[in-house]
Amino acid sequence: LSLFAGLLMLASCSKSTIVGSEILSDDFVDVGFTDSYVIKTMNVKGDSARVYPSTNSLLLLGSVDDPVFGKSTTELYSQIRKIYEISDLENITLDSIVLSLGINTFGFWGDTMADQTIEVYELGESLSDLDSIYSNQQFEKGMLLGERTYNPYEVDTAAVLFRGDTFYFPNICRIKLDQSFGEKLLADTLALQNDTLIQDLTNGLVIRSKASTSATFG
Repeated sequence: LSLFAGLLMLASCSKSTIVGSEILSDDFVDVGFTDSYVIKTMNVKGDSARVYPSTNSLLLLGSVDDPVFGKSTTELYSQIRKIYEISDLENITLDSIVLSLGINTFGFWGDTMADQTIEVYELGESLSDLDSIYSNQQFEKGMLLGERTYNPYEVDTAAVLFRGDTFYFPNICRIKLDQSFGEKLLADTLALQNDTLIQDLTNGLVIRSKASTSATFG
C-alpha cells in the first residue's frame, strides 16, 4: 500500500502547472524586488558617559578622527598603590624608575600599524575625594616624567627578578621616568608601605598618547 501511494504521488507531481493561471491574463507572474533602502539618521549630542567606577579592564589610549562619529581622544588618570609588601629599603640606591604598561592586542581602533608617542605626567590634582569620573572631565597635568614612541605591535617582554625568582611579562611597553620622581617616592620608605601615605607623596600619573595617524590601542 505504501508503494502504491508513493507511485500515485509521483504521478500526480510529474505535470507542471501555473498556479492561479485561471485568474491571470498571462502565463507568467511579473515579480520585482529591491535591495536598497533609505534610512534617515542624525547625530544628537548627548550627555557624558561615566568612566569611573567601571568594570571594564580594557583602557584605551590615542585619538581617532572618524568621518561619521567625529573625533575621540582618550587619556588615562591613575593613582599609585603598592601591589605587594616591600622589603627593607634602608641603605639602597635607586637605579631607575620604569613604568610598565601591559598592551592589550584587542584594543586597536583605526590604523593598527601607527606609532604611538606615549607621554607620562605627574597628576597635578588629587582624585581621592571623587566617587565618580565622567568622560567630559579633565585634570591638571604636572611635570612631564617620561615619554616613548612605541608601536603596539612590537613584541617586548619584561623580566622582573623578585625574591630570587624571575617573572616574565609579555606585551609590555616600558617607559623610563624622571629620576627625581623615583627619589621622591623612595625618600619616604614608610609611605611606600601604605596606600594613603603614597597618595600624600604624589597624586598619581597622567598617561596620554599621540598617534602618527588616527589610532587607539588598549
